Amino acid sequence: MGRFINCEGDVYQGEWENGKPNGLGILKNNEGMIYKGNWLKFAPNGQGYEIWADGTCYHGDFKKGSKTGEGHYRWVDESEYKGEVRNDKLHGDGVYTWKDGRSYSGSFKSNKMHGQGIFKWEDGKVYQGGFVNDNKEGEGEMTWPDGKRYIGEWKDGKQHGIGTVIDTDNKSKIGEFSEGHAVKWIKE
Repeated sequence: MGRFINCEGDVYQGEWENGKPNGLGILKNNEGMIYKGNWLKFAPNGQGYEIWADGTCYHGDFKKGSKTGEGHYRWVDESEYKGEVRNDKLHGDGVYTWKDGRSYSGSFKSNKMHGQGIFKWEDGKVYQGGFVNDNKEGEGEMTWPDGKRYIGEWKDGKQHGIGTVIDTDNKSKIGEFSEGHAVKWIKE
């Protein structure tokens, strides 16, 4: 056990090996961040818990100083994420929930919804399909609370390309869409 204070005011207290933090320890930095967990060669490694001055916290895996593996974030706005992380970013499969009831379950890349996923709104709308950089993209299906559906192509978060609209009476029509609007009906 030992204690170290650097010239910037960061304080480490915990286990040491060969002159470096190694094993269980706590770091409090000069910006108010606290890390409590496993260390390997002066870097968080293994399971750990981090809390920032604003109250944001992370609990999960660390590898060579970065959040990598499985983790759980909780932000001060009460949104949270549980899932895979890589190099301090949401990356891989996970679930993100917002305080207002929205949720996304699916693939992330560099902190953005990217790949296949399901987005649910508090009013009952559901989108299932592709995402690119946080936008609905590629093939996807949107279902509204009244039962109306759109199945087809999306671009930049809007219906774009060929799609099928199914109304509340289960009648369908196929159309061409541009930036969220039907421009031509192909089959009614």
